[in-house]
Amino acid sequence: YLKKANEVYGTLIIDNNNFLTPEDVITPINENVTLYLNNLTIKRYGKMGITLPNSTLVIMDVRNISGVSQNNTVIVVNKNLTFANHTSIINLTLTIYDNGMINNLSNNLTLAGLRYVVNESSEFNNKTNLTIEAGAILELGKSSGEVITLGNLLIKSRGNVTHSYNPTGSTEVYRINLTIAGNLTIEAGGTMNVSGRGYRSCYGPGATSASNYPAGSGYGGIGSYYSSTTYPGGRPYGSITAPTNLGSGQPGTGSCSSSYSSGGGAVILTVGGTTNITGSIEANPAFVSEGVGATGGSIYLTTGTLVGTGKLTVDGFYRTHSDWGAGSGGRTAVILTTGNSFDSVSITAMGGYSPSYGTFQQGAAGTVYLKKANEVYGTLIIDNNKATAGAVTTLINESATYQLDTINITQYGSLEFGSNVTALYISGNLTFYQ
Repeated sequence: YLKKANEVYGTLIIDNNNFLTPEDVITPINENVTLYLNNLTIKRYGKMGITLPNSTLVIMDVRNISGVSQNNTVIVVNKNLTFANHTSIINLTLTIYDNGMINNLSNNLTLAGLRYVVNESSEFNNKTNLTIEAGAILELGKSSGEVITLGNLLIKSRGNVTHSYNPTGSTEVYRINLTIAGNLTIEAGGTMNVSGRGYRSCYGPGATSASNYPAGSGYGGIGSYYSSTTYPGGRPYGSITAPTNLGSGQPGTGSCSSSYSSGGGAVILTVGGTTNITGSIEANPAFVSEGVGATGGSIYLTTGTLVGTGKLTVDGFYRTHSDWGAGSGGRTAVILTTGNSFDSVSITAMGGYSPSYGTFQQGAAGTVYLKKANEVYGTLIIDNNKATAGAVTTLINESATYQLDTINITQYGSLEFGSNVTALYISGNLTFYQ
């Protein structure tokens, strides 16, 4: 702690000489202490903690906090961090644990050069206009049912919004679930990326049993076979018109190797105004050394209008790994509440593809559902990017009646009506492309 004669509160320095400590080994403020500072410097893997009972840190100006990078500069908060003035810019790693609260944020908040984690009890002001600058990561760690409400969200080039990795097991815990009253803008190079944050390897409703390992997992379609037609892939699950599930992980034996891939995560967005995507929203499997069998995840976007030249992807793996089966694509639904054009945004749910192997090692396409404001039922697209798959995309809801304006089956997509589908009504066109 250093204090000059001309300073009111002085400077605190947390410096750990480049020694990385376990996550919970930190330098905390004492219990029942409110610490006022003019300046705070955290460097070389130092970690400042506001974690003990009734501990509070008051920073007079956020611009007087300095750190090296988002990877080795951390403030851990599960009590109170207060800025004396309304704060518009945070430019260091800030990890917000349960019950953590940042006080005195302005309605226009910019996250710059940090990894910012929002857990169960942390909140944004629901009028916040949030900007994610280059190099910044906003990680949402709220459980699946909780919605974060914002005014507007802007993700700049090299900015990223994601959700926390889901834990090992059969429970869906984390998703991105945002309600944005105004506009969502993702600039070129910016992303909302939850790839590999779905079910871990060996888990998920579409993961095959160990006896069928390593056939591909299913979600939007059926996973592909392993070794010709000997071991079938996993089955589909979830909703075509309102997808919210995580993608299934790569099947495996009981040991579940860490080199196997996790499925894609899930993104649920409700945007009152315009969604402008020049960057990307991605919920693909994780790319790992032996990964091929996991599936894409979910993107469920409801927005007034959609513009841009970017992409939405819930694709399976594109990779060769022996004759292992590839996972299916995931599920995407885009519903426009006032607009009638999807502009030039690319929207894909292609199955996993193993280019050096045959038909039966290719995963089935997932589902893309698009509905314009002037449509009653919307369009279903089955597109497998010219990969001839032995697996198919299946309508699977039990005793379900499907109503659609249009179905487009293209680029070697295959659509199967399961035994429990009671009726399919198409008010417009059923179209097949090569």
